[in-house]
Amino acid sequence: MKVNAYDPKKDKKVFAGVYLTDKSIFIKTVSQKNFMIVEDGYGIQWEVMKQLKEWGCKEIHIKLNKEVYEVNFETWYENGNIKNYGHGKQSFFKLKGMWKK
Repeated sequence: MKVNAYDPKKDKKVFAGVYLTDKSIFIKTVSQKNFMIVEDGYGIQWEVMKQLKEWGCKEIHIKLNKEVYEVNFETWYENGNIKNYGHGKQSFFKLKGMWKK
């Protein structure tokens, strides 16, 4: 299922990722330009995180080129750094540390 979120800077809904309902996995495809240096990681819109929690999401997969980084949903939800850099409130999670490839 496609998941969208509102981006206030663009004033429209944007594609956030895909939720695999049968596996309870959220997949977000990113590029290097999406990397937030100041956060040392990638972000997911907070409204999406709240929806994923309601749906019972178990894992988040971040696809970067041919690599897939996986993290337990609750780990991200509890430890993500929530900030707003103009594109709406997002939860950022460091690429290093709690990820598995």
